Amino acid sequence: MEEAAVSTTHQHARLSDRERQILVMASKGLTDQAIAQQLGISFATVGTYWGRIRGKLGPYNRTELV
Repeated sequence: MEEAAVSTTHQHARLSDRERQILVMASKGLTDQAIAQQLGISFATVGTYWGRIRGKLGPYNRTELV
């Protein structure tokens, strides 16, 4: 069980600051559109970040990631 926690923590450390920021905002219930507006980026760019996050952490759905 500890190995899984260490592995997950290590993978989380590979995320960029912006990727972590998007995960945190999503965990607070913000939609992708709201995240885009608050960060001053496009809706499509938020989708690009989600793709990068999934590429680093695995093909989980949004609920599992946050």
